[in-house]
Amino acid sequence: MQREEYFGMEDCFQEFGRLFAEIRMHRGITQEAVAENLVTQRAVSNLEQNGELPAAFVLNVLMRRLGASVQFFMTMLTQQEYEYLCWKEGILKKVGDGSLKAEDLRCEAGRSRQLHEALQGQFAEFWEGYLAGDSVLMDRAVARTVTGYPCPVSRNQCLSSEEVMYILLSLERRLTKDRRQWRFVREILLSVLKFIETRYIEEEQLKVYGKAVCLYGKYAGEDCGQEKVRYYKKAYELLRRHTALHGMCELLQGLLHEGGLLDDAERKEYEQELRALTWVKKEFQVKEPSMIYGTFNQEFCLLHEVLGMYQRERGLRVRDIDENACSGKTWRALEAGKRGAKRGTYRSLADYMGIPLGTYNAEIVSERYEDYLLVGEIQRLLTNQRGESALNRLEELEQSLGDKAKIRQNKQFLASIRDVLLFNKGELSLEEYKDRVERAVRLTIPGWNVDYKVHFYTRREMTLVYNMARVYRRKKDYDTAIGLLSNLWEQLERSKVEITHRINEALLINTLWKDLLTDVKKYEAALEKVKIGMELSFLSGKGKHLDVLTLEPGWIMNVQGKNLSEGERKKCAKYFYHALCISKVFYRKDSQRRICKYCRENGIDLL
Repeated sequence: MQREEYFGMEDCFQEFGRLFAEIRMHRGITQEAVAENLVTQRAVSNLEQNGELPAAFVLNVLMRRLGASVQFFMTMLTQQEYEYLCWKEGILKKVGDGSLKAEDLRCEAGRSRQLHEALQGQFAEFWEGYLAGDSVLMDRAVARTVTGYPCPVSRNQCLSSEEVMYILLSLERRLTKDRRQWRFVREILLSVLKFIETRYIEEEQLKVYGKAVCLYGKYAGEDCGQEKVRYYKKAYELLRRHTALHGMCELLQGLLHEGGLLDDAERKEYEQELRALTWVKKEFQVKEPSMIYGTFNQEFCLLHEVLGMYQRERGLRVRDIDENACSGKTWRALEAGKRGAKRGTYRSLADYMGIPLGTYNAEIVSERYEDYLLVGEIQRLLTNQRGESALNRLEELEQSLGDKAKIRQNKQFLASIRDVLLFNKGELSLEEYKDRVERAVRLTIPGWNVDYKVHFYTRREMTLVYNMARVYRRKKDYDTAIGLLSNLWEQLERSKVEITHRINEALLINTLWKDLLTDVKKYEAALEKVKIGMELSFLSGKGKHLDVLTLEPGWIMNVQGKNLSEGERKKCAKYFYHALCISKVFYRKDSQRRICKYCRENGIDLL
């Protein structure tokens, strides 16, 4: 296979090592600082020079200590690692709803020999202290990886967003027990706020900035009103830009609590936005996770599931793998999910089986972190329906990639985004767009067709098949479109990875499926998809589909009801009104225009 068509695992590991080094040096961070209390400096050096990746959870902490988001990568875990991850998330949910008990922290699921001992110990000790209200124990847990705590955070330190959340919760626990500790807490909290603002990119700020701002706003005195409003506004705008939901209501409540410092127009706008979000949660009976749970922006897959699907796709026997990649005994252990693959073993398997998925699989392949940030910006512009700006950034990305634009994974990303933008502008016919989408799919799935059910779909591949389903919807071939989405959803449901851990794909598929069901007038089934979409949106904190989901019941009422009562008309209008408010929250101007036009043409009074 030619170099521009395939990017081998050796290249993938080396690229990631160079990427890590590029971020670290750009931020002016030493290897010793990023490794402190976590791994040796030699381990960081081996990562950067030789592409020797540490365990997944450790690598995540190292990346986040650089202030770099891991949302651009899909993390591949063993079954044991994934079970520990789910256990951790279960603990955080229980903390959020107040149901955590001491025995929850001592169960077998909370221990794994595959994982970093210090990280496991820190998590268990911190929540034990939190449950007991023991500040000393919590501080000791934080200090396992954060040198010098409890002291103000220095700009020279390297802290992951998880370590920052530990600090914030520790400070909050102190203040809950005794507000008089504010003088001690204030200096640390302000240093944390400064650290988040200056050391993290926006994708990482989303995890902790709102929590830090709300904590400051709750306990700072009345003389700090202007400063509190400034923090609240900055955090709220951050969420709006990223169509993020978690913490939005708390920030709006904080702003309105300082309402005397807002002008009338601002206050009215914030009140309207808070009412809309509150109404949606109540109407659709969804519960937003606590801010302790944080925003979910990382996706996972299981090593043994990916290997198993590629084995079946290629029609390989264990004997074939034994002769060409690794021993049959090793393969069976991997296939059962009982162990992870060593770097050399995984590289041999990936090269032999043609798996384009590295330990960290990104939308693109590059050692320049600026390229990944451009990918994130392009996707945000698409979400906010700013096609021309997205196209300009895409050209910038292609130039930045240079020769790497020829790598098939990069070719696929560039082509898929450019094609959808040109189609939305009307520069491609439906048939031309269909041909281009299928061509992009075949860059990584040469034998793809509509019945392809064995392949493990990456995020980009799922998005392309979703785009193909959109084409068939436009052609009014609803059965084929639903069949494509059903196949993708079946893979998500069949996997041992929870759908919430591949949330981007799940929301995308679910929303289009809902539209297709309304096309064929299966309105009850469509409303079920609305319910699923709402639950996924609030659980994940992703608001990109919230306006569309909100108006759907109103649209169904309108198309079904020939003689609506006065009360039914008002109810119908409420769905459109709150969808319009939410589209304003997230700057979705095309959605605003469509909602207003539909209501005007159908006599729906938004006032």
